[in-house]
Amino acid sequence: MREQSETSGAAAWRSPLLPPAVDPVSQGEVAQAHVRLMGAVGLLVAFAALQAWGRWGAWDRALTGLVLYVPVCLGWIWVVRRRLGAQGVRLCAAALFEQTFYALFLAHAQEQAGWLLCVPMLSSLGHGLRYGPRMAVFSACVGSALLAVSVTQSPYWLALPEVSLGLVLANLTVPIHAAVLGRRLHADRTEAERRAAVWEEASKTDALTGLSNRVGLLDALDRVFASQRQAARICALFYTDLDGFKAINDAAGHAAGDEVLRQVAQVLRDAVRGDDVVARLGGDEFAIVALGLSTPEDARLVAVKVMHALDQIRVPGHEGLRVGCSLGVCLLPDPALATASQAISAADELMLQVKRTGKGSVRVRGEPAQVMRA
Repeated sequence: MREQSETSGAAAWRSPLLPPAVDPVSQGEVAQAHVRLMGAVGLLVAFAALQAWGRWGAWDRALTGLVLYVPVCLGWIWVVRRRLGAQGVRLCAAALFEQTFYALFLAHAQEQAGWLLCVPMLSSLGHGLRYGPRMAVFSACVGSALLAVSVTQSPYWLALPEVSLGLVLANLTVPIHAAVLGRRLHADRTEAERRAAVWEEASKTDALTGLSNRVGLLDALDRVFASQRQAARICALFYTDLDGFKAINDAAGHAAGDEVLRQVAQVLRDAVRGDDVVARLGGDEFAIVALGLSTPEDARLVAVKVMHALDQIRVPGHEGLRVGCSLGVCLLPDPALATASQAISAADELMLQVKRTGKGSVRVRGEPAQVMRA
């Protein structure tokens, strides 16, 4: 049996003061809560710099809102880090909190809020990117409704009806449009990945037999070589050329020859385990990668099983025609074989040696010079 080992791990930032949130969505909540806090602190630093440079101006109402925002952000970080309440409720509450604050800030700060008009829109987009398009739509709808109420309660914004309407509509339509586009892009990407997987699989599959082709065999062997350092068991590469196949083609026709190749493919599949790789390399040449063998003797047993199975194939209407095989076998790992191509070439050469000394036999690399009869 193939031995498998799985290792998994996750690295997450851990606060020295607060317990960590372990699931990805909670980690996203924590990150977003910290972004809110850092944004507010950054704006306060900007105000301090303006004050130091004597360019403060009349920013008292905006400053009041930011000062109130900081402790609320700290409180929300505490809530999220402890995962209080259901996750969905927290997400909706966070969106409602942000949009409510922006609406109140807009009404209170009036013209001083002009340089933060994009924040509600960015908040909705952030919710959508972190938690999916539904959260973007929810945040946009809630934010637009609250902004609409806010501008109707502010004399300053009532005096600018076109700007107020554009503000409300922008905060409603842009995040929703982005959510719709994001969903379509995701669907297009999923379909493109599916098609790429289909084409990749087709590029590794023999059309006649449904077995792997040479590309698929190389891919399988590359995985074998990549895992040799960790593998405790051996693998075997079998390379075979059918004996008697040309006579079948000549006597029974190419259609019968194709049917024989399909029978051979099925026989080889049945002769090995499900995780082994069977490939047709072209014409009447086939290969098998047998994985996780315990001893070299297991490879010989597989070879004999394959030869006996192929001996049972018959050609309807041509009882005298039989198909056999000659097998070259390489055991892996082998210090002299460092790549998949080298292994295939070595197994092919062993098979040709069998052909030259007597068909219907097996030769294993590294064994004594005599050919072993199946």
